Amino acid sequence: MPHRRSASVKSSMLASHSTPGDLVSYYNELMQHLDIPSSLVERSERSLRFSYQKYKAFLIAVKTLDAKWKNGVLPYERKPSQEHIIETMQSKTFWYDYIRKYFSKVGEYPDMVAWLENSDDAPSDLEVWGVEKKSYSFGDLDEYLKSGGVGLSEKKKEEKSKGKEKVGSSKKGKGKEKEKKLSKKSRK
Repeated sequence: MPHRRSASVKSSMLASHSTPGDLVSYYNELMQHLDIPSSLVERSERSLRFSYQKYKAFLIAVKTLDAKWKNGVLPYERKPSQEHIIETMQSKTFWYDYIRKYFSKVGEYPDMVAWLENSDDAPSDLEVWGVEKKSYSFGDLDEYLKSGGVGLSEKKKEEKSKGKEKVGSSKKGKGKEKEKKLSKKSRK
């Protein structure tokens, strides 16, 4: 088995992330060892397709990490965690709240996977989502998954907005009723 560096600066960062500069260096090195594309380091881009690329890269990186660790070819005293892989590309909060939560479920929907991968033979927005929009959000993906892959529909959106109007108008009515009751009590 190849020799692991025992006093590596990088391995000490696994135990305690000392300074942001050192942390950036560690994550860059880890990305190189695990063959994670450097283009995925962008954290402000949160489109579904870009986030899905990160999810797929993470899955591959975990397998690469396990294989390279088993073969002793990584220069770390301690095995990097899955969180370290995540942090090379995204904050853990966004990862767990959105990326992992939704993309772990899309495998059951081949059309959605093809759309997310933006392959040449991918179905159109209309075929997958049921509507055409400028961009799609994790909220849209949530609705898509809850509908069993049926997609979004304008009718559903209209019903939701009408429902909000009804709720809003009934609240106004209740407020007026309370005002009438209060004014009756004060007259007594």
